[in-house]
Amino acid sequence: MNGASENVSAHEFRGGPGMRHETHVVTFTGAPSRRGPATWGQQFNRTRIEALGAEGHRYNIVLGGPALEPPPVRSALKMLHELLLAHEVLRTTWHEGAGGLQQVVQAEGRVKVLDCGVENPEDAEQVTESLRGSLRTRLFDSERELPIRCAFVTHGERVLHTIVVVSHLALDGVSAQLLTTEIQGLGRLKEGDQSHDVERLGRRGSIDGPSVRWQPIDEAEYQCSPEGARQDERVRERLITRITAAGSPILRARRRPRNGRFERLVLRSSRLKLAAAAISVAHGMTPATTLLAAAATSFAAATGRDSVAMRILVSNRFRPELAQLMSPVAMDTLFALGEIRPESDFLTTAKRAWKAAMIAYRSAYYNPTLLHEQLSNADSIVFDEALRYNDHLGVGADSWDRWPDASDGVVAWSPSPSLQPDGRALYLHVHDSGDAIVLELIADTGRIEAETAERLLYRIVESVESAASAAEHHQDQNPHQPDRAHQPRSTQ
Repeated sequence: MNGASENVSAHEFRGGPGMRHETHVVTFTGAPSRRGPATWGQQFNRTRIEALGAEGHRYNIVLGGPALEPPPVRSALKMLHELLLAHEVLRTTWHEGAGGLQQVVQAEGRVKVLDCGVENPEDAEQVTESLRGSLRTRLFDSERELPIRCAFVTHGERVLHTIVVVSHLALDGVSAQLLTTEIQGLGRLKEGDQSHDVERLGRRGSIDGPSVRWQPIDEAEYQCSPEGARQDERVRERLITRITAAGSPILRARRRPRNGRFERLVLRSSRLKLAAAAISVAHGMTPATTLLAAAATSFAAATGRDSVAMRILVSNRFRPELAQLMSPVAMDTLFALGEIRPESDFLTTAKRAWKAAMIAYRSAYYNPTLLHEQLSNADSIVFDEALRYNDHLGVGADSWDRWPDASDGVVAWSPSPSLQPDGRALYLHVHDSGDAIVLELIADTGRIEAETAERLLYRIVESVESAASAAEHHQDQNPHQPDRAHQPRSTQ
């Protein structure tokens, strides 16, 4: 059967004593089958996954969680079946063709669901963690395998935890959150509940989905249309102009990199979250804008410049039909900010950073394959893509990827779990872990001193805390006059 998903099977997963294993098969037939070119986002993610080779599984996305009201297994399986029918990308395979990467929506196929039963519900969390690792740490075969793997942790006939792993070819951070909300609906199904319709479940879960969903092939058709081609050309021209003007934040190569060359630095800071919130209250500035400005300031200091040019990832959910699309739409663009000086007022810098972000977002929806070809063939354009920034705020905490053990406010070092393609020297990820902000920096210690990389993270916290203290002082002096003149939107 074309498109059958190869999920982890019972003999591949080693559970504890007293645990039963069962494999369910969710089969779909007679669904609409379509074929067309891959979207720009799918092409973009395919390149990123392939660049990591055997480590490409690190781009896999893990969803699911505990059920608030554990549903019967048969109800959960029925909901999974309807999710497959509602979202074409979950039953899609990708193939290289004469015109490039193609997406094929399968009319029939099956998804295996591993059911791991526990005798004691208290063991469910430990089993869930093991299943996440088993399902996540294998690369998807995008030509032969559907981009979804599933498992349940059950007690009796009830699903306690749901684990879903999806290929990054199918989802980005925003669509992963949308799918998570629908998966969480599994916990609201009760015995005898016949309301399994995904659209109705979405409305119960506060998702206002359209009656007819916009699917990835619909988006690819737009991108191949004359209107889409004109937009792509305009944006690429604008990006080339901005990249040419940005200059090169070149970092010199070092003779003695740290062990493994790429290191992962993690700084978890509850104080940073409180400080960003204080600035938001005092000045109406979102934490996303505050952290982007702090990162830009710190990057500039780390490279010894008074300006910064870095790639940032943008969600690209600007057109109405993209708001609920299950597909990778996010893409990177160029953020450039000049005249960054140590003596500058942080709030002023943050306002300028917001304006720079708005300019960057206008150049975030394009064909990355064509842009890469342009940059590769243009000898006059020299741009060092050393600096990258990815804001994960608002798209959920990466609960499956535990941060290294570290005290709050102290940088923890570990070898980077991934390679770094495209010449990246510093890649900063910003996460919300609930009670704290987590700064995760992947650093190429062959191009930057370890101490400089560590100092970069501490400087972000210090600059935001200093601005928060000034904001609180301003509020104390003017309790009835909060600064609401500037209310930028989130950077994502």
